[in-house]
Amino acid sequence: MPHLGLALATSISGWINATYLFVKLRNTKEFTLHQDMKSQIIKIVICSIIMFFTILTLDVLEINKYFKLFILVAIGIVIYFTFAKIMKIEIFSFLIRKITKRA
Repeated sequence: MPHLGLALATSISGWINATYLFVKLRNTKEFTLHQDMKSQIIKIVICSIIMFFTILTLDVLEINKYFKLFILVAIGIVIYFTFAKIMKIEIFSFLIRKITKRA
């Protein structure tokens, strides 16, 4: 499973890059997080944690691995966006309005 190491390395490097850029922008006073933006980030993290634990508990299903992957991804998407709607995350409400207008 060498591809797992590659995925992990890519994820870690992405987080390091994002942190570095955030610190540089904050130090130059070109970017500040407003209180409403902080609360939105906290809500997004909470939705992600809920989705993670839901998928983790459903991972014990004993079915075909491809069908299991499909089910876990579908349930993860539904759980994430459901909680994003419940928690009133602004960007998701905006996206949902845009998608439903086009349909």
